[in-house]
Amino acid sequence: MGIFSHSFALGPVNGPVMEELECMVDTGSSYTVVPGPLLQRLGIAPQWSAVFELADGRQEEYGMVEVRARLNGEERTTICVFGAPGCQPLLGAYTLEGFGLAADPVNGRLVPSSLFLI
Repeated sequence: MGIFSHSFALGPVNGPVMEELECMVDTGSSYTVVPGPLLQRLGIAPQWSAVFELADGRQEEYGMVEVRARLNGEERTTICVFGAPGCQPLLGAYTLEGFGLAADPVNGRLVPSSLFLI
């Protein structure tokens, strides 16, 4: 697992508005996490929920939604978790894989990753 900072933009799947965020790249987090109030301000509402195991072993349920994401000039849709107000935004493994990127924690950057089909 490696953690460093990278810019990332997100918005509603079918909306024109996107907001640029500085996120921690966290390959230990399955999904991208953004403070719920920020998502709500962009007009994004939870579509489903799931139970997550937190780093301290607790389990909590969080809302989830598909959003439009822009990373390194490319756009895709990805899954985003409604985090607690004021939480640190995290760019998780699912989003990185969707963009074909991997974390290079030694140099603090995102790099193209090999893609495989079996």
